[in-house]
Amino acid sequence: ENCAYSPGEYAIMRKNFEKGIYPPLSGKFCNDFYRGGMGCPIRSEIWACLSPGDAVQAAALAEKDGVLDHEGESVYAEKYFAAVESFAFFESDIRTLLMMGLCAVPRSSKVRELVEFVLAECEKRDNIKDVLTEILYRYGHPDCTNMLQNIGITLASLIFGGGDILKTGMLALN
Repeated sequence: ENCAYSPGEYAIMRKNFEKGIYPPLSGKFCNDFYRGGMGCPIRSEIWACLSPGDAVQAAALAEKDGVLDHEGESVYAEKYFAAVESFAFFESDIRTLLMMGLCAVPRSSKVRELVEFVLAECEKRDNIKDVLTEILYRYGHPDCTNMLQNIGITLASLIFGGGDILKTGMLALN
C-alpha cells in the first residue's frame, strides 16, 4: 500500500490481489515469467530466524510466504533455504547443513536434484570455475533471476568459501 510501484513478480502479485486472486493462486496466475525466480528464495532467512532449529516450522512459514508471488520449484527453494538456515543455529558444517535442508523438499524436485548435483560436483572438482561451468551448462537460464542457476552458484560458493564470509561472498559475486 505504501509503495507506488512494484517490480516483476511483486507487481503481478499485486495485480492478482486487486483482482481478488489470493494465495496460493496469486503466485501462479499470469506469472509465467517469474514463477521460477529468485525473489521467493531470497526471503527465506526471516522464517529461519523465527524458527531456530525448527526446520519444519521454518519451511512451512516459507511456503506460506512463497506462494504469494511464486509457485512450485521456487517455493521449494525458499523452503530448502529456510530449513538450512534454521538448522544453522545449531550445526556449523556447511555440507551437513546443505544435506539436512533436503528434508524440506520433495524427492522428485529439481531443487533436490540441483543440490545433490552441486554437492557431487564440488566433491569431484577442486576449482569453483569448473563447478560453475557445469552448473551453468546444466541449469543456466537467460533470466539472471532464475533460481536454479543462482542457487547452484550460492551452494558452490558456500562450499568453496570454506566458512570465510568474504571469500564466499566474492566467489558468489564473481
